[in-house]
Amino acid sequence: MTGRWVPPEESTAQRAGRWWDAVRVPASLGGPALDQLGEKSGPVIIDGSGSLLYWLVEPGSATGWHIPQVQVLGDTDREVAFVGVPSRYATRGRDLHWHRPVPPDGKYLTDTRLLHDALAETAAELTAAGTEGTEGDR
Repeated sequence: MTGRWVPPEESTAQRAGRWWDAVRVPASLGGPALDQLGEKSGPVIIDGSGSLLYWLVEPGSATGWHIPQVQVLGDTDREVAFVGVPSRYATRGRDLHWHRPVPPDGKYLTDTRLLHDALAETAAELTAAGTEGTEGDR
């Protein structure tokens, strides 16, 4: 792979699996996981309804995850996924935007292991408390 991915000038659907895979999580699960990750989280996309969060991770690095309500979107033999990616300038509002923007250094991937651990721990806590998040639209 040559070049480097950068967020688009305008919001667009982009194919997962080349530069990144996306980890899609309901906000009720993703919000607490993001709080747990703090500064260790990479950029996070939030959909226009505010119900789904997306982290970008190294392609193939989250394959095989089994965390309730978490969906890994990539390019596999069975399916191709497209993810709405906001304009690099969209950092607030009601439309698709960066809940946590891409930093000036351009680092857009979150450490897969750290993200997995935060999501798994948060999902277990929500399940134990009987307050599992809603799945959002699939």
